[in-house]
Amino acid sequence: MNPQIVELPALTLLGLQTRFIGPMSPEANNQQVIPPLFRQYFARQAELPPALDKFTYGACDCLPEHERTRKDELSYLVGASVADRPPVPAGMTIWCVPPHTYALFRQPWPDCATR
Repeated sequence: MNPQIVELPALTLLGLQTRFIGPMSPEANNQQVIPPLFRQYFARQAELPPALDKFTYGACDCLPEHERTRKDELSYLVGASVADRPPVPAGMTIWCVPPHTYALFRQPWPDCATR
């Protein structure tokens, strides 16, 4: 996959979050953890307030060292861009993403098409 480099404004993402072991680790579990998170998100998408655009976002973040259970643990969120301070459904979370330069990967999710 070839990323497109884009400038994005600040985003408020609302969705489901999980932790995973990064793909550069010999114990990587991203392929076992992230696709099911997308399926869970799509199953609960109706609970979200109206999205500001038509995209589903997948965002990754480094956990602070004191929150990690291991060195290569990361956090991942799948969600939608929503207005600031929306009601947060149970079990979901908000990430405030600052304006910045990002790598945009467009990936079809064929196994999620039947949601």
